[in-house]
Amino acid sequence: MMKHIETPLLELQDVSFGYTKTTKVFEGVSFSVRAGEFISLLGPNGAGKTSLIRVLSGVYTPLHGAALLQGKDLRHWPRRDAAREVAVVPQEMYTPFAYTVRELIELGRTPYLQPMRLGLLSKDDKNEVDRAIELSGLQAYASRIFQELSGGERQRVIIAAALAQHPRALLLDEPTSHLDIRYQIETLELLQKLHLETGLTVFASMHDLNLAARYFPRLILFNHGVALDGPPSAALRPEILKKIYHVDIKVGVQRGSSYLSVVSPSEREKPANGEHTQNIAVHIVAGGGTGDLVMRAMAELRIPFSIGAVNIGDSDTTLAESLAEQIITEPPYAPVSQDSAEQALTAMLAAEHIVICPIPIGGGNAVMLDIALRAMTAGAKIWLYEPQLAQQNDFVTQEADVLELVARRDYSANKAGVSQYQQLLRSGAIMVSEVGVITTAIMAQREVATLP
Repeated sequence: MMKHIETPLLELQDVSFGYTKTTKVFEGVSFSVRAGEFISLLGPNGAGKTSLIRVLSGVYTPLHGAALLQGKDLRHWPRRDAAREVAVVPQEMYTPFAYTVRELIELGRTPYLQPMRLGLLSKDDKNEVDRAIELSGLQAYASRIFQELSGGERQRVIIAAALAQHPRALLLDEPTSHLDIRYQIETLELLQKLHLETGLTVFASMHDLNLAARYFPRLILFNHGVALDGPPSAALRPEILKKIYHVDIKVGVQRGSSYLSVVSPSEREKPANGEHTQNIAVHIVAGGGTGDLVMRAMAELRIPFSIGAVNIGDSDTTLAESLAEQIITEPPYAPVSQDSAEQALTAMLAAEHIVICPIPIGGGNAVMLDIALRAMTAGAKIWLYEPQLAQQNDFVTQEADVLELVARRDYSANKAGVSQYQQLLRSGAIMVSEVGVITTAIMAQREVATLP
């Protein structure tokens, strides 16, 4: 039985666009937008973001390639039909008349108006306008004059007018560029709320890298072509940003935040992958996203850490590329090699602490637990991070609970992982369910070490 492949809601296939055939704004652009995605398009001024959105909406026609809506070339979609599927929110809207908020939102029903009704709204049209007003939180503004509103309030009205089209996708051209920080956040909070509550697909071009990283799980970095398409941990990388914006940029986690942030370069630069540093405090054993919170916590407190062995392409590897001092990697899906095992042992022995995250255990990575046991025998301190467990003081209860969890994710022959965890616990490894317990102990040790 063949697996059904969902047709993307929007798709660009090797698209090139220019205002003349000899001067191209961008070329060779290919990506797809699935129904229900929440995506930000990032790039400098003049990169072609506005033109890209107009191609994606069908306003502009590609010089080469195809822009598709639900698998059908937009050139073959009647404009009224396309407008019922995709709504565009411009940067700003100017009106020559004193429209009220409700009257302006009613304009969003234009694709549905019937010529025989002379432009009059039907009961369904009025219900959709009411729905858009309610979703946008504009009930108290309905009778106010649009041009008398603040910039942030006007932006909310423009979004509501697009919602009145009842589209499947919302394309926004820099919706926060002319707003102060309060209204930037309110606008993005509204878009996120609409996305989560209604399943609306959102594709928004942005300038602010920090806000994009905070709200959007998928970023497309764009400068006359797609430079990178992926989550913030993959897209917001200094070398990629320098290529796009032509300036040195540092990426890290701000204190008190769990999101990647773009900051100005610091005096101390992180060493390249594979280079050893003398002050690494923690070595993390992770994979498959199990190390996310631990890495962010270490970065927030500026505790230098190493990680590995992890596979290239793994989500933990991607995040570690921004945050870790040293990463020991293996090719995608490859087991831990002898060389990586030796590097990991060296890193563990050099670190003050080892944190083992709740990794799935298989034949390819069970060796990491053996290495941890060897490091522990040599005096290393090991923390077993198990966020699903409540903190227990009783060792017998603690051990039984941990081993039960480990058994569920142990796919190694003869459940070798369970035996390894039991040895770790009985050799003095500490089970914790909260990252804060680990970081508090590490920070206290580091403060003592710096006392005169």
